[in-house]
Amino acid sequence: MNDWHAEIAQLAAMLIVEDGLDFESAKRKAFSRATGRKQMRGPHEELPSNTAIEEAIREHINLFHSETQPQRLRTLRQAALELMRALPKFDLWLTGAAAKGIATDHSVLSLVCVHDNSKDLGIALINLGLSVQADELDGRFGSRRDEVLRVDWRGEPTVIRVVGFAQGIRRWGGLPQSELEHLLRQTP
Repeated sequence: MNDWHAEIAQLAAMLIVEDGLDFESAKRKAFSRATGRKQMRGPHEELPSNTAIEEAIREHINLFHSETQPQRLRTLRQAALELMRALPKFDLWLTGAAAKGIATDHSVLSLVCVHDNSKDLGIALINLGLSVQADELDGRFGSRRDEVLRVDWRGEPTVIRVVGFAQGIRRWGGLPQSELEHLLRQTP
């Protein structure tokens, strides 16, 4: 990564950690702040990859939030594990910032459920006493659109994507219950 990409990545990381921006918005805002321009002019000004942004987030967290972030990460991971245990018949995977270890105060709990449809999961969530909102998001694991259920679990805004197959979840940093349990046992 060249100095230009590193600067944009660091600015984007700060915007994600401190302001809760999503990756794309943070990249564009960081570009605009660094250049004073709203639009890129050519391919030489390509934005840094999400992997570069994730590394910059880790650096930012280590520099500015090393005392508080580990507890926030543990809180999210523990909440995810409790939800996985509450819904044992569903194949739930932890994804997003908590799975990658870069969760912040702005991070939502993000999971993927490998199941045929969202209706069964929605009923199970309602049976847990949760209010469920159904939605769709751009597909991430091989589909055009993913069914999504939104709930508030243990005080955490939670998004659960429902997908028909597990292909690609690991590539996106997903953690199954067994790996999440192992991580939580190893960290205080």
